[in-house]
Amino acid sequence: MKRVLSCAVGIAMAVAVAGPAAAQDLPPDGIELVLAASWQPGFCATPGGRDKRECQSQTPDRPDATQFSIHGLWPDDLDDKAIFPCYCDSGGPMDCRESRPSDRSAFVSDEIFDALRIVMPGVRSGLHRHEWTKHGSCYEDDKTTSDAGADPDEYFTETMALIDALNASPVRALFVEYLGAVLTQRDIEAAFDDAFGRGAGDRVIIVCQGRGRNRIITELRINLKGDVGRSPDLGSLILAAPPASTSSTAASCKSGRVVEVR
Repeated sequence: MKRVLSCAVGIAMAVAVAGPAAAQDLPPDGIELVLAASWQPGFCATPGGRDKRECQSQTPDRPDATQFSIHGLWPDDLDDKAIFPCYCDSGGPMDCRESRPSDRSAFVSDEIFDALRIVMPGVRSGLHRHEWTKHGSCYEDDKTTSDAGADPDEYFTETMALIDALNASPVRALFVEYLGAVLTQRDIEAAFDDAFGRGAGDRVIIVCQGRGRNRIITELRINLKGDVGRSPDLGSLILAAPPASTSSTAASCKSGRVVEVR
């Protein structure tokens, strides 16, 4: 049996903004990746997260209470600061600031879906459908080898392999150690350097919401370059990517609290 991944018909079409033309082809082997790893308790503490199904049902003993969860794996040309490509199955590749529904149905196997529910709690509110349509549809489309292109099973399998590698690292151990406390940008970047090699911390953006004492860490965005596969060397992928300072207009927050589920 297959599970259908499709965007809701009611998703509104946004007006196109300046950026790469929809008809532009992807440069051969020229697209890097960003792994967006959520700290789910932090996301669930935000106005945008607290009412979602996965947040309403979160418990202290569920895996996402003490490990990183998948937001998404985003193909991106990290050689510049534009956010591109997206929606490659909808007349793209397109600028990622646009919003549009998928133009066809896609499928993920029950086996992959059951594994995905554990490390991507957002499937409870349909996050997987959005991530495949916007980002997964572009995964490996720039490849010139027999590995070119991917289906949802491959995309999510390789994304899960990356999040598993992150959760097996000292970075996750640091967040668990600081549950309920404040972590600094310097602490997190040092943990990446220790876990994956000198310079790895420069390839991470720390995302926070709130101000002052109410500022919380919600996500890490990690630059990657190379073929992921089923058994990725996360350190090599990180160090091969350009630093965040040259690939993004965003900057890390200086510190934030690691939310603990109670």
